[in-house]
Amino acid sequence: MSTKLSAVTQKTGTNADDLIYLASTEDSGSTYASKAIKIANLFSSVASGTDLGTFNGSILSDNASVKTALQELETAHEAEVTNRGTAISAAVSAIVDAAPGTLDTLNEIAAAINDDADVFTTLTAAIAAVQTDVDQNEADGDAGRATLAGLITSLTSTVAALDTKTVDGGDNVNNLVASTTPDTTPATFYFLAVDASTGAIKVVNKNFVEVE
Repeated sequence: MSTKLSAVTQKTGTNADDLIYLASTEDSGSTYASKAIKIANLFSSVASGTDLGTFNGSILSDNASVKTALQELETAHEAEVTNRGTAISAAVSAIVDAAPGTLDTLNEIAAAINDDADVFTTLTAAIAAVQTDVDQNEADGDAGRATLAGLITSLTSTVAALDTKTVDGGDNVNNLVASTTPDTTPATFYFLAVDASTGAIKVVNKNFVEVE
């Protein structure tokens, strides 16, 4: 064997990629030639031809080569990244739910409620205070309407009394009735006079004035 191996001749040139040298024969050992296995060829053959056996999961195919298995892993990983990105975007959109840009983050919402951790109680108290004011305003309004109704009733009675156009006992005039026709002297008319002794308003017939 040593004699046959001595037939391996030296290879020259740049052999940085050479992994190992072998003596190759094609005539049952009568002659030998030097052969070299390259690192690139070795790894390529291992990656493409190695049978990795069976797997329990669904991503890697049974009896796949190293290259096929790595490709399946890469494809599954990229699909998962895409799917997760889509799922995250959908989840964020569902949470935001068309909220305005100034209120679509938790920090913005917290700022909007003044970082009040007990905002529900605060809002409830504010609503109760507003309701109290509304109730008071309604009560004041009801009282005002009642007062106004009383005034209207009183004014109605007063107007009705004025409409009767009466003169009480001739001493005090409650309502003055006169002609509204311009430039016409009525056949009978009266003067109003104040009694100096009593301060009462009295009606004086024009004839009385003329006689005096």
